[in-house]
Amino acid sequence: MDILISSTSFIPNYKSSWKKLYNLTSNLDFEDYNNIVMSFNKLEHYDALILIFFLQDIDITNHKNLFDIVIENLTFSLKSNKLIYVSISSYCFNNIIRESKKQSELINLFNKFKNKLYRLSKNNSNLFIVDLDIVFSKIGYENVFDSRNWYFSHLRLSNQGIELTDEVLYSFIKRNNINPIKLLLLDCDNTLWGGIVGEDEINGLNIGNEGLSLAYKEFQIAIKQLKKELNLSFQFLKNIGVETKNWILCYPYGAYNNDTIKIIKQMNCFMGLTTKVGPVNLMEDNLLKLRRYDTNVFPQ
Repeated sequence: MDILISSTSFIPNYKSSWKKLYNLTSNLDFEDYNNIVMSFNKLEHYDALILIFFLQDIDITNHKNLFDIVIENLTFSLKSNKLIYVSISSYCFNNIIRESKKQSELINLFNKFKNKLYRLSKNNSNLFIVDLDIVFSKIGYENVFDSRNWYFSHLRLSNQGIELTDEVLYSFIKRNNINPIKLLLLDCDNTLWGGIVGEDEINGLNIGNEGLSLAYKEFQIAIKQLKKELNLSFQFLKNIGVETKNWILCYPYGAYNNDTIKIIKQMNCFMGLTTKVGPVNLMEDNLLKLRRYDTNVFPQ
């Protein structure tokens, strides 16, 4: 996979800075910083484009129309089915935007830009939005950004910030572009047949429709029935016009198993909610086994 990265501020192009991404590709190129729009013209030479936006890089006076231009180029480029990852951070430090009126106007424009991005991603499976603030806030913005790097080379991020950005982008790209290995493991002894090969040997096994070997047959029937029920529900939703891309499933009564997970993966389910209570980490948790908070958990 050939990847082009373009950012609103300088990012180093050293291989040591992007160790994770270089595990995915041997061809990782970098556009000149603050040259986001021009990077769209080079997309035909790459499999994927990564755009990185920092709110504090945007000059409201000179870049007022930048967001609209980006959306326009994105809309056109997505038709090529190339993969596009838009990474955004709205954090500002050291009073870079000093005039409150301009700050308010810029934040408003940036939020509208983000909303347009999310709407666009709903209709385009090859567009992915990476909210860097969610990840940055976990280790503290003071550890992610470095004002000395900015004044020295127009680099917003600290070394730790670069490492974290590399890890986040790698995780997104790997998750969406490397097909997972689908494997269903069964214990053959006393499941596929009655008896244990190592003890009873081949001639001593019970294979047929009775005894312990019947468990496997019923197991297969249960899997097929589950898949049939899910397919019927999915087809019904599709027929009434419900969006069937990146859909979300709430497991009935919280019941699911590895077979359920396997089937809904094949049906392009994006997220599965269990009845387990607790917070989630969208970067690390299995998206098909997410915990949640029931309203009954909170004080009335």
